[in-house]
Amino acid sequence: FFFSSRRRHTRFLPVSWARRCVQETGVRIANSVILDGVEVKPHSCILNSVIGWNSIVGYWARVEGSQDDTKLKQNDYFISTSILGIGVIVESEVCIRNCVVLSYKTLTENCSNQIIL
Repeated sequence: FFFSSRRRHTRFLPVSWARRCVQETGVRIANSVILDGVEVKPHSCILNSVIGWNSIVGYWARVEGSQDDTKLKQNDYFISTSILGIGVIVESEVCIRNCVVLSYKTLTENCSNQIIL
């Protein structure tokens, strides 16, 4: 079991961590699942999300889902969490909000409420 953390100025709320995860200083993670081999760069924020195996979240990046269930409608769908597949790279200073991203994608610009194939 290997978990590397440089915990100075880092805040964790309910989070499930897998093995071989690397997380650096100033990271905020809440209500999320972080799978095996994920690397989270300094000052990133991950909220209400599932981060897939061997993914990388860049410097000052945000990956977040919403906790607001009032947007759910009867015949309409709303993605209320962000899910990153295997090997997804979120570049620095990119915000991903309420998205599902399939495996082996590199995200270079902000996106919200999308399914990225």
